[in-house]
Amino acid sequence: MKGISKRITLVTLALAMALTLIASPSMAEEWEDTPYSFINERYETLGDFDYWPLEEKAAFSEWCVEQGIEPPFLWVYGMPGENNMTFEEALDLARQAIIAKYAIKEAVLRGKFKVEAEFIIQLENENGWVFGGALIDQDHPIWRLTFRVKDYNDIMDLGHYLVYIYDQTKEMEIYNAEDSQG
Repeated sequence: MKGISKRITLVTLALAMALTLIASPSMAEEWEDTPYSFINERYETLGDFDYWPLEEKAAFSEWCVEQGIEPPFLWVYGMPGENNMTFEEALDLARQAIIAKYAIKEAVLRGKFKVEAEFIIQLENENGWVFGGALIDQDHPIWRLTFRVKDYNDIMDLGHYLVYIYDQTKEMEIYNAEDSQG
């Protein structure tokens, strides 16, 4: 269902762009230099933005900066450097933390979940962003790993998990849907 919805959205966007071309060529030219055009160009080969490789997310953020436009997301993505934790290290820490906090079995976590990974170098605003007491910027990046069930039928039993890891200190904040229910 999710794929059908995205295709309908893309078709709607394509029709809107075509109508814009007919209505005003200058408006169409403006549309070409938006974050949405960058995402739409890559959707066919890479799929949903959430699952793009780290390199592509970082390239997207860099493209936005080069175009002088704000990304349509809160985060500015980057790539970990040699002094940063690798994706594999962050993934291992996140798995260990989820297993410890929620008593889920490692085989279930590895087999029934897909992982979205983001290396976040700042929030898109001039004041920076404080998350859990730490300023998020290029010197203090965070890893954001989202564990989503592969089969939607498992969501009621397994839920989703979200882990933020402060790259320099390896401190973590871990959440799942049950944490927000009162």
